[in-house]
Amino acid sequence: MNSRGESLYLPDDLAVQRARKMGYNKEWNDRKFQDFGIIEDALRQSTNFTEFSQILREKITELERNVR
Repeated sequence: MNSRGESLYLPDDLAVQRARKMGYNKEWNDRKFQDFGIIEDALRQSTNFTEFSQILREKITELERNVR
């Protein structure tokens, strides 16, 4: 704000800020659902915690290889 109490942001600036926030939220939600899917698959394939953790490690390693 300036000395008169008026906002220095133009309406277009607010639209850009909202778009950035929406993009951030979309990417975060996409990643969250991806992680849920990996964990759910590991749970379905395992019968105990040791198997679950091993399967989850393998899936994470596979995901890391695909990203690189």
